[in-house]
Amino acid sequence: MQKLATWISAGLLGLSTPALAFESTDDAADAAEETEEEVPEWDIEAAHGPRFTWETTLTEGTWISVDVHPRGNRVVFDLLGDLWELPLSGGTATALTTGPAWDQAPRFSPDGKKLLYASDKGGNQEIWIRDMETGEAEVFTSGAPERFSEATFSPDGQWIVARKRITDTRSIGMCELWLFHIDGGDGIQLTKTDSMPFPAEATFSLDGKSLYFSSTPWRFQYDRNPHQGIFDLHVLDLESGEVQRLTAESGSAMRPAVRPGTGEIALLRRQGTDTVLEIYDPRDGSRRTVATGFEHDNQEGFALNGLYPHTAWTPSGKELVIWDDGALWRVDARTGKRRAIPFSAAVSHEISGLVRHAHPVSRKDEITAKMIRWPPSPPMGGRCSLRPLGACGCRESKTPRPRQSPPATPV
Repeated sequence: MQKLATWISAGLLGLSTPALAFESTDDAADAAEETEEEVPEWDIEAAHGPRFTWETTLTEGTWISVDVHPRGNRVVFDLLGDLWELPLSGGTATALTTGPAWDQAPRFSPDGKKLLYASDKGGNQEIWIRDMETGEAEVFTSGAPERFSEATFSPDGQWIVARKRITDTRSIGMCELWLFHIDGGDGIQLTKTDSMPFPAEATFSLDGKSLYFSSTPWRFQYDRNPHQGIFDLHVLDLESGEVQRLTAESGSAMRPAVRPGTGEIALLRRQGTDTVLEIYDPRDGSRRTVATGFEHDNQEGFALNGLYPHTAWTPSGKELVIWDDGALWRVDARTGKRRAIPFSAAVSHEISGLVRHAHPVSRKDEITAKMIRWPPSPPMGGRCSLRPLGACGCRESKTPRPRQSPPATPV
């Protein structure tokens, strides 16, 4: 508890410590600052050129994160960068947010009165909090130039754990987990990139004393083999700061969701080419498969928005709500049977026109290709395929290795 108290006092220091202002005595610097032209802040919701309105009604979507209201009567989900609310039984969805800003990963507070989500509405991706009664929303974090991609409440609603993405010499960057008090403050850094460069998908234990999350000991690398395991389930003790790895099987372990009542954890895992849903018991380490055939997860990718969209248990713990195959589903935790949550969302988006510029390549009607991609050499002559200037074509070849090629015939 002593370490937790130290963390809390450090994290809340920003609540009561006044900012110190310093006046520059460098006249040259002041003069330069006065003459410097002011650049207006970028307004992501303003029109920056021609745009048109696109309207349609959607009944499915891609990579949808979902959460269940604590009362269990409705869900909230993201669709094309907006947040929507829907009865758990399905029906017509109601838009909670609209506009050019990209809003994602909504999570209810334990009392259902607030909604956490990530948004770039202010010009940088941050965590926002929406009042579900008034509809008013305000930014909670200030991470620029880094950005926050997801967050969730503690069981008592007093703390928020958020995932921050940072960049260094590699544009893909790394991630850190941060803990914030609901009243604000500078936050408490929970993980270090030197030992854990890519933690993701953090969620609290039932008692709020621990965090479960998926992580890998490596920075991103192309061609990682998921069958050897890339991401594992970890637990962080918030009192001692100790981190323990709980799984180490092939296929990884991702998107943990703590089951109400039992404390079991729903996990997704790769088996062969299939993404399957499992339930893991942290008390004895046992795992059982609940359902199979889910959408391909993102563990080989950058996973900047997680390895799989957010899932959510119903308050009874009998069903897990999850996105798959364009739709929302209620999966029975005992039998694995699915029930669809049909939705209809009347979306409206302002689409900005593309900026196009014509660049002359040659003043002649024909140009000579200076670089050919993957030109094969037929062993006995004949036709061979080639790719000049990004197009696929073929030509006659009279010799096995001709020095000069006739014009290609488009395919």
